[in-house]
Amino acid sequence: MAFGRTTLPSHEGDTGSVETFWPCVGQARTVPDYISLFPQSHEVAPFAGATRNLCDRKLVTLTDQTSALAKFWVFTSAHVAAHFTGVITDDFTSEFDPFSPQFGEKFSPANMPVAIKDWSGAEISRVYTDQWGTYNGLTYSTWEVNPPNPTGYAPTMMVTCMNDAGSGATPDPLYNPAYSQFCYEIPFMPGQTQYMDTPVVPTSAFAGAGYNNPDCDYPDATPAVSEVDGDGIGHG
Repeated sequence: MAFGRTTLPSHEGDTGSVETFWPCVGQARTVPDYISLFPQSHEVAPFAGATRNLCDRKLVTLTDQTSALAKFWVFTSAHVAAHFTGVITDDFTSEFDPFSPQFGEKFSPANMPVAIKDWSGAEISRVYTDQWGTYNGLTYSTWEVNPPNPTGYAPTMMVTCMNDAGSGATPDPLYNPAYSQFCYEIPFMPGQTQYMDTPVVPTSAFAGAGYNNPDCDYPDATPAVSEVDGDGIGHG
């Protein structure tokens, strides 16, 4: 019943009870070359070409006065969503408010846009931090946690941009020009919660009262020097 296994265990006991990996005794079939759930991935199936039994039935051995647990796994082509939660911090400022969750740590700017982008840079979602600089959300994940090839773990890589102004002609209304726009490449996995530490830095020279950095931009239509011409040495 071990199907030729000589080194791998047939039991595991990390769930509070010792579970036995009962052999599958469903209809025999030839395993296809690529995994059935996502054949378009062209990931070579384990035991490709071998004759194996389907796992819709299992052979459970009962002994006197015992019970048994047999698990049947359900697979779906719908990827389990990835979760994420994080905090934006100002790495140049400390938080001294004892009522803030960030007390004793770095200050967290409030109400900032966070853009989630795919590998090509296309924005797929946008969330906003709360008054304490924290945020959370969901995004799509990947087709498999552990593909059957030597590369092992296969996350979906997303580009997460803090204080993102957006790509349109008009910036996001909550974009804060007093802070930088930082992007981070983050891995996302099915059902996993990604905990993200994503700082920004102030773009102005001095921190003002209440940790809000001063607005150093000139008001709209402020006169400014456009060009200075020299004596035969060009202009700038």
